[in-house]
Amino acid sequence: MTPAEVALAQAAAALIGKAIEGERAGTPSHGKTGYINDYEGAPVDKALAALRRQFRPAVSYAASSRPKGVVDLQDPKNVEAPIGTAVTLRVSNGQPAMRFLGDYEGQDARLAQGLLQKDGFRVADWTWTPSYHPRGVVELQDPKNANAPIGAVVTFKVSTGSPPLGYVRSYEGQEATLAQQLLTRDGFRVVPWVWAPSRRPRGIVDTQAPKDAQLPFGAPVTLKVSDGTPPMGFVRSFVGQKAKLAEAGLTADGFRVASWIWVDSKGPRGIVEAQDPRDASRPLGATVVIKVSDGQPPVAVVRDFEGWDAQVAEISLQKAGFQVADWTWAYSSQPKGLVVTQDPKAVRRPVGDLVTLKVSLGPAPPTIWPWIGGVVVVSAVAGGGFGLRKGYSHWRRQQLIASIHAVADPPAAGRSSLEGPSGSPMIIDLQAELTHLPGSLEPTEKESP
Repeated sequence: MTPAEVALAQAAAALIGKAIEGERAGTPSHGKTGYINDYEGAPVDKALAALRRQFRPAVSYAASSRPKGVVDLQDPKNVEAPIGTAVTLRVSNGQPAMRFLGDYEGQDARLAQGLLQKDGFRVADWTWTPSYHPRGVVELQDPKNANAPIGAVVTFKVSTGSPPLGYVRSYEGQEATLAQQLLTRDGFRVVPWVWAPSRRPRGIVDTQAPKDAQLPFGAPVTLKVSDGTPPMGFVRSFVGQKAKLAEAGLTADGFRVASWIWVDSKGPRGIVEAQDPRDASRPLGATVVIKVSDGQPPVAVVRDFEGWDAQVAEISLQKAGFQVADWTWAYSSQPKGLVVTQDPKAVRRPVGDLVTLKVSLGPAPPTIWPWIGGVVVVSAVAGGGFGLRKGYSHWRRQQLIASIHAVADPPAAGRSSLEGPSGSPMIIDLQAELTHLPGSLEPTEKESP
């Protein structure tokens, strides 16, 4: 205490002693009482002046949050008491009393308020705030965990029981480290990343959940981050199915379908005629091309391959989109393996139509004819004639020539050699001989005996 405060206390004590020693103060009350008012917060000189009229005040000085010289505590107060009762006044010396102020966050607000008031602190009216804590629990306290003057005011933010909401932005396609920093700054919790195959570069957010939504602050957010390897999928074949069904199926499998390519086809309109790729593994998101029938069969020219090698003709026709029937073989003046006739040829026909080829076996082999007295061998000779072997009379030879003429188709023309009994050749003009023959096979001269 300062010398002035000591002097003031001594003066007050002297006054009190004189009052007690005085006739009125020292006189017993004889049952008389008076009312002791409350002078807390009032200047000490005012309290002393009032109390000394009937009571015996005693003053002490202590640290307090009140201004210096103000009554901090009084005992008794606001009671009826006998005249001459001692009243204790504790007066502030201007230096606040300090006490440790604990942390009551997460505890029931009513219990926390009671404990703080017991320690000499004052709790302001609560401020209600959204929180994950149950309703009535202290969410924030200020001050806390510090020495504070006794009587200091403590503020509480108390949970309403409903969590606060914030907006979760989407960071797909952005760098994962940056996305995590921004989400944390916005008040959300990012769980450990999930690495997954993706067509995005490594370290880029491929998918995020949740995103573009209102969520309570502190809610978890999951980031699926690309590891730089594209995911693979199986491209099913939809050839022969409806194009719309094919596109929906491929899209559902994770692939992208390019704009349809319409092609002439015998199939119904809207049916997939071709697909690339199909029945193969490809990265998800890869493009699939489908060719769709327009319902109009394609038309192409059937080239004329008569006189061509049959194998070349067949391959060329198949490349043009036509079907080639099994070859039909026939004897012909053409060399073996050449096309003799083709049907159809040199016309426009729907692709896929059937083309027939007649292929040459080469010239016909010799024909053996039975005749009177033996066998006559007839063979083609240069000039289109016939060679006859067997010794017959002139009349017989004429009859045989007539028979050859009747069988040959077309009729033989040119010259032929007839070998007689001696084997020497005989040149006969077949046309001339045939013109001399009557309708019946009658001899033109007598046979020699």
